[in-house]
Amino acid sequence: MTMLDHLRSRAIEPARYHLHYDEETTCFYLFNLTGQFVGYQQYRPAADKTRKNDPKLGRYFNYVLHGPEKGSVNAVWGLETFGYRSDVLFIVEGIFDAAKLHNQGLPAIAALANDPKHIRPWLRIIRQTRVIIGVSDNDAAGSKLKNSVDINLQLSDSKDLGDMSNDEVRNFLCKNEIRL
Repeated sequence: MTMLDHLRSRAIEPARYHLHYDEETTCFYLFNLTGQFVGYQQYRPAADKTRKNDPKLGRYFNYVLHGPEKGSVNAVWGLETFGYRSDVLFIVEGIFDAAKLHNQGLPAIAALANDPKHIRPWLRIIRQTRVIIGVSDNDAAGSKLKNSVDINLQLSDSKDLGDMSNDEVRNFLCKNEIRL
């Protein structure tokens, strides 16, 4: 399977996003909340998932520029969809999770972590005009997302959002009374 085929099988249509891919890796470009490029997530599907943040051997590797203070650069993925709707913003952990919501016409950002504490100040501003909805996995790490959102939708089975089909995602959202 080519990388393009793999990305499409994971709900990523490359023309829709800022990314670059070759036959082994995909680099998803990360932006701060004012739209400046600040880093990337490298995805290597054939690599070992247990190698955490290793640029040559890990499945996922994140690189984010650092500002003058540790943690001062707020990187997210999915800002291309911010204008889809003005009443809600979904926050999820990973890129493939966010892409599944994009396919439903929903604005979603991947915080690239279970706890989006690095973007909480921005979320306080967004909350003035939008409802912040988190979609979390059914595990201890997924429960951290609840502290940063207005509404948390917790997945009940062993599948995470990124592993669901588009129909399963649509059914999950409808079951949770999310208007598409």
